[in-house]
Amino acid sequence: TAYRRQRQMCIRDRGAASDGQIEHIGEEVGYVLEGMLELRLGEESYTLGPGDVFTFSSNVPHGYSNVGDVVAKVLWVNSPATF
Repeated sequence: TAYRRQRQMCIRDRGAASDGQIEHIGEEVGYVLEGMLELRLGEESYTLGPGDVFTFSSNVPHGYSNVGDVVAKVLWVNSPATF
């Protein structure tokens, strides 16, 4: 079965964060281009910087915040598309 993928350039100002944690069907993968991102997956937290890659099942509660001093830019892909 083919799934539609949603790709987006996620750009977040210093201190910006998601509105809590969400969960939904699918998979997500991302590549940090600039800045520092804290990715929260359930109870775990990961600090990611330029060149770091992440992937996770979207049914795990997840959220993020820009913990750096500059704008964070992340190439983010969801499958299936969620928006």
